[in-house]
Amino acid sequence: MSHPKPTLRRLARLSLFVAVLTLIVFGAARHSAAEPAATGSLSGRVTVAGSGAPIANARVSLHNYQFQDLQQTLADVNGNYTFTGLTTDEYRVHVWPEGYGWRYYPNGCDDGGSQLISVTDGQNTPNINVSLSPEGTVSGHAYTAD
Repeated sequence: MSHPKPTLRRLARLSLFVAVLTLIVFGAARHSAAEPAATGSLSGRVTVAGSGAPIANARVSLHNYQFQDLQQTLADVNGNYTFTGLTTDEYRVHVWPEGYGWRYYPNGCDDGGSQLISVTDGQNTPNINVSLSPEGTVSGHAYTAD
């Protein structure tokens, strides 16, 4: 069995190099020609019902129309929140800050009380505001029978 001559080995390596380089170049060109990143957004504010005081650090979740969780964020110190990088679609907003009852926008306590919110790529959908009441508390003393 004879071994290939050094020139044939070099030619084979060069061919392999050219093939790999071609795949890289065409792959990069195809990737750069892909659709630009989604730029739609949705924003709102979480406040205390009645007073309008902001609820800082409220957990806010973005769901799709089937109630699947897509993104989560926390409201800032002024109760404001924003979801970015959204495509044109319909979404639901779920808010659940500690010490308050949870709500779907606009004021739903269950899936049926939620409202779909339309977002368009390249635009902000503002004023998706949710007002919440503090949860009730129970206090007292526990005594033994004797």
